[in-house]
Amino acid sequence: MADITIYSTKSTFVRNDIPDGNYGDSTFLADGRYSGGTIFFSLVEFDLTTCPGAIKTALLYYTVYEIVEGSGSSSVVKRNTASWLENTVSWNTKPATTGNYGTFNLNAVGAKSVDITNLIKEWKAGTYSNYGLTLENAMAAGNEVFSRSDDYAVEAERPRLIITPKAGGILLLLSEVWEKHDKLWKPKILIPRESYC
Repeated sequence: MADITIYSTKSTFVRNDIPDGNYGDSTFLADGRYSGGTIFFSLVEFDLTTCPGAIKTALLYYTVYEIVEGSGSSSVVKRNTASWLENTVSWNTKPATTGNYGTFNLNAVGAKSVDITNLIKEWKAGTYSNYGLTLENAMAAGNEVFSRSDDYAVEAERPRLIITPKAGGILLLLSEVWEKHDKLWKPKILIPRESYC
């Protein structure tokens, strides 16, 4: 089956030095720790309505267009535990986070990805409510990176999920029922059935 691309329609960033600032209409996302001490976290959320129930892998992609300081940003993927509004969220009102769903290395210009299959499966299964995720920088000061947000003009460079569905149509042997046709015995053995995760 072909991969499915889901683009984010909700993304922004927050910064600790302007704790009440909101950047919901920005065309870029900021991640990292500036040499002056400023910390940037980015938040992103996806509508998973079109995501198949059975998935093999789910990759989160950011498109990095500028490394401002150092060698880029290395951030931990955290699950948000509460809802947030793109055009009002700030450092002071950002949702609490939990878990560790991988390390996202935004260390070069271009498309960068991280595997968040387990997180997507938890959301699809209803284990947790889908409030999106936050990238929380795990590096020392002097590393900052800019990437495209959901408001960027070129859709292909916005934050996105690439979903690889699980293959379906497994042939299941249910029975071997023999029928006689023109004095020859022939088996009926295979019945198609879809597979789900």
